[in-house]
Amino acid sequence: MSMAPEVPDLSSASSADPRQAARTPSPRARALAPWVVLAVVLALGVGYAATRGVDVPSLSTSDALPVQTISFQPVTSYLTTHAFTGKLSAPQRTALGFERGGRVERVCVGEGQEVEAGATLAWLDSSAVVAQLAEAEGRLGAGRALLSELVAGPLPEDLDSARQRVRELTAQLELAGLTRARQERLAGKGVISPEGNDAARTQEEASRARLAQAKNVLTLMERGTRREQVLAQEAAVRSLEGTVELIRTSLDQCRLVAPFAGRVGQIQSDAGTVLGAGVPVLTLTERGPLEAWVGVPPAPAAALLPGSQQLLLVEGRPHRARVKAALPELDRATRTRTLILSLEDSKALVPEQIVRLVLPRRIPCQGGWVPLAALSEGERAVWSVFVLAPGDPGSVVERRLVEVLHTERERVLIRGNLQPGESVIATGVQRVVPGQRVSAIR
Repeated sequence: MSMAPEVPDLSSASSADPRQAARTPSPRARALAPWVVLAVVLALGVGYAATRGVDVPSLSTSDALPVQTISFQPVTSYLTTHAFTGKLSAPQRTALGFERGGRVERVCVGEGQEVEAGATLAWLDSSAVVAQLAEAEGRLGAGRALLSELVAGPLPEDLDSARQRVRELTAQLELAGLTRARQERLAGKGVISPEGNDAARTQEEASRARLAQAKNVLTLMERGTRREQVLAQEAAVRSLEGTVELIRTSLDQCRLVAPFAGRVGQIQSDAGTVLGAGVPVLTLTERGPLEAWVGVPPAPAAALLPGSQQLLLVEGRPHRARVKAALPELDRATRTRTLILSLEDSKALVPEQIVRLVLPRRIPCQGGWVPLAALSEGERAVWSVFVLAPGDPGSVVERRLVEVLHTERERVLIRGNLQPGESVIATGVQRVVPGQRVSAIR
């Protein structure tokens, strides 16, 4: 039985100058040269014969080259992942400013400080507003006092005084009547002039008028305050109360408070700055789990139900998150639907970091998986694999052209003229040529 010559591995040989080593072969290389030439000629002859359709001389089973093979198994789909980019955001982040203009009196917090909801962040100068409030509250007190007086009506002492006035005027009228009668008698006898009689008559009429007026006042006092007067004063009091409340609101607007618990960001205005209404003083970021805002195409976005757990990558590190909501409209620029995901643990993260949402996706196909090392590249980037056809003895290598559908690290999904269960050479494809006889090793 003839033995194939053993070709030594020359890849470990080293030289300071590879070109000099090629010009002056070592004694060992000169001794092995015939065997190397014989092996190369034999391989070229087998390849040439296979390409020309010439029968290769039959070899025994022990002469066949052992190769590692796998059994080709078709698949109808494969699982891959798609990543969509977004960014982290706090549930609430806002730039806070005063509702009214004025001079900043003081800023009560520092950048990066943690604050609770309702905490005072800054003050405006409120001296003018305080003075306005004091003046309005004084007018309101006076109006309320007058209203109380109108509702209560006249005091008993006032009623007694009015009645006494009526009695006095009644007595004066009686006296004026007696005086007028006496003057008329004297004037009839010619004792006094007619002018004296006229003066007495005029005095009586004046007393009667004063008495009538006093009786009217007494009647009004006894009846109490008119309803119309009470209603008018009540309206005046309400107006004053509104003025006071408005000024108090202005005073409250001189105080900037935290609408939620969070962390103070950049402070944009310091004490002494004169601001207009709404000009930002500082930013406040809500304290709590961060949210990821990611744009996803409509079809996969519809499959992500609220509450479902998803995988997020932040700087290459995985984080678990749950779908919180999806915006109902599409982004006009990207034509994607924005998903909002709440991270379960975001202590080490900060807003505005880039995040990637990783979604699995099953793609239908007709093909099968082979090791990446099983591929052989031909002319014009045409890929192929080598399969074993039955032969006697051993197996014969055949080339099959394939199409690469998908790659995953050390394996590749291909499609071509391959049958289920066929043996595909898994490694060392550079050592074989079509028509060569080999022996399979599983």
